[in-house]
Amino acid sequence: MKVKKGFFRIFIIRTDLDFENVGMNTLHHALRDPDIKIIAIDEIGKMELFHPDFLKILDRIIDSDKIVLATVSYKMKELLAKFGNRSDALIFNLENAPKDTRKRKDLKEKILKSILKKLFTFHPKTSPG
Repeated sequence: MKVKKGFFRIFIIRTDLDFENVGMNTLHHALRDPDIKIIAIDEIGKMELFHPDFLKILDRIIDSDKIVLATVSYKMKELLAKFGNRSDALIFNLENAPKDTRKRKDLKEKILKSILKKLFTFHPKTSPG
């Protein structure tokens, strides 16, 4: 049992350090870099929400002119409400479109079209036409 406790303590500390050194630094860089137009954040969950500065940087990212593509668990109701109350936000529920189905493929195409439309609307110089 002592081995497992030590392992979990080390794992949690290591995860926190990785998040700070890699995750948070990457988000700050993406926000500052004018050449980065899209910021993708995969699986915002409880671990990230416990980080004292994560919500601050997330707010700054959401309020920026960057396109944000994020996955959020449907259990994170407060965070979903924060996104959903914005007029410039689109929320897609993947729970209703199982993997490897036509519905999932159609949803992916809709998401891609939404991103491209916003990208070319806000950044017309990047438009292929």
